[in-house]
Amino acid sequence: MAKKKQAPPGAEVIFDGVGKALRLSRRAFARWLGRKAKGRNPVDLAVRQLGFVRVEMTGNTVIVDLEPTTASHLAVTAAFYEVADCEIVGRAPTRILLMCRGDPDRFEIFCRRGPAFRRVEELTKRA
Repeated sequence: MAKKKQAPPGAEVIFDGVGKALRLSRRAFARWLGRKAKGRNPVDLAVRQLGFVRVEMTGNTVIVDLEPTTASHLAVTAAFYEVADCEIVGRAPTRILLMCRGDPDRFEIFCRRGPAFRRVEELTKRA
């Protein structure tokens, strides 16, 4: 079995459609996606078209990157737990930046988890 190259601690985590955390480097993630990612930004493809959610801790800010119309509910739930875990391990974020992909992309900043989670829930709610 081939060893997967892990991303460094504190780097981005990408949650797939079933909520599985993929802690891979960009190159390893592109290989994981296979032919779909050839010649494209693999994270952009995964978030925009496959319903994945990216979470990244940068300083005191957590970035949650998703496309509300395609985001998997399991991936969104897993991302919520990842953000909550930041606080548990002593890296409590002071800001949460929502990157909502679309046309055009939207950015929203929150100072607390609760309002950020409610906003993501509101954006991803489908009839």
